[in-house]
Amino acid sequence: MSGRLFIRIAAGLLLLASARPAQTSGILRFGGTLFQPTNERSLVQEGSFSAGPNSRFFITDELEVEAAEALSGFVSYEHKLTERFGVELSATHTATDIELRGTRTTRVEIHPAEGGETEVRTSSTDLASNGDLDLTEVTIGLNVHFGKRDKADFYAGPFVGYVFFGESIVDDLEGKVTDEVVVGATAGVEIPLRSGKWTLSAAIRYTAMEAGPAAVRRIVVLRGFEDPLGLDPVGLRVGLGRRF
Repeated sequence: MSGRLFIRIAAGLLLLASARPAQTSGILRFGGTLFQPTNERSLVQEGSFSAGPNSRFFITDELEVEAAEALSGFVSYEHKLTERFGVELSATHTATDIELRGTRTTRVEIHPAEGGETEVRTSSTDLASNGDLDLTEVTIGLNVHFGKRDKADFYAGPFVGYVFFGESIVDDLEGKVTDEVVVGATAGVEIPLRSGKWTLSAAIRYTAMEAGPAAVRRIVVLRGFEDPLGLDPVGLRVGLGRRF
């Protein structure tokens, strides 16, 4: 999905929200989120180089790259179109770690200058690295409600959004990760507290999200890493809501 299409969808939902006022105008939600990535990437990097006229090195890196769990905060506002439908604008900021683990295998071939049998030496080394990745996710979606105001109100719906990535730092190597449009879905529940104005809010959200190759480029990789890191996070939200 392109950025222009995201802007058109978001503008359409905002126009819909402003055109259909309801008796219950909306609800403000805020609280904490457990950011749980559900994807990782396996990769193999290979390369070779000469170390003099009679020897050559062959290096293979077998790596696993993934993002770690993280706690973050969120704030959202849902404007109710009717008692059944609402448009929700949401923002979440997350600071997570990128973890890289793997093995480097080095094979050295030594060719005698005067002919003879080639000598082969092989060794393995464990690789490990950690980096930081900051991201801010802004989404807008359409929620469908299945409950009533004075009881537990269950809701679900799709959303589209835009992710702003900060600088990624891995092994002191900085790189800007390309921002991207995302899509996802949410399901939640509102439980009214004694006053009726305040609610206990809980939700689960899934976002189809990737971080660009700059998120995981590192010095030990022999050639530039050009594949995105799949994140596809599940977000578990718990907080409070204030009805207006």
